[in-house]
Amino acid sequence: MLYNESGAANLTPYECREARRLLGWTDHRLAAEAHLTHQTVQKFEAGHHSAMASTVSAMWRALRDAGVTFVAGERPRLHRTQPVHEHQSIFEW
Repeated sequence: MLYNESGAANLTPYECREARRLLGWTDHRLAAEAHLTHQTVQKFEAGHHSAMASTVSAMWRALRDAGVTFVAGERPRLHRTQPVHEHQSIFEW
């Protein structure tokens, strides 16, 4: 079952880290794309932060918009045909 917008709150720290790895993004890049601080991303991924649903949703949307698909019970997958470079915004395609 694919996560939809309401399933964004189910994003786990592991899934977040794995999705970033697939994209080749740093925590700073995810923070910029999700309009969050990199400390928020770091704390969430380390499991030291019980993030608000809006924060988790912002990270989930940024990852999804960059081409990551989240399926319940599976590792995140990358579904994108054009690479996104570190300096390139996902909105520059």
